[in-house]
Amino acid sequence: AFSTQFFTQLEAGGFERVQHHGGRRRDLFGTCDKILVPINRRNSHWMLAVVNLAARRLEFYDSMGSKGAQQVRLLLAFLERKSAAGAAAGRTALDWLARPG
Repeated sequence: AFSTQFFTQLEAGGFERVQHHGGRRRDLFGTCDKILVPINRRNSHWMLAVVNLAARRLEFYDSMGSKGAQQVRLLLAFLERKSAAGAAAGRTALDWLARPG
């Protein structure tokens, strides 16, 4: 699981601020089946994104029914860059992340 501050930092500072989450040298995508990403909105509501590596999909859960479009877009952008950086270093890449045209 990523820390509870990960998503807040991603929103505030972009990829550069969180690029080392999951480790610099560790194969983040090749070592687990799921990555949990807790998301806190305005210190009053929690949502959860799950990078389900085994099922090759991104899941989003919100008890208030939000689809989390903004959060999903931001997380996908992070995952794409993290995957590309990992592939360049010889680690597992998420080839299923490619978005349809």
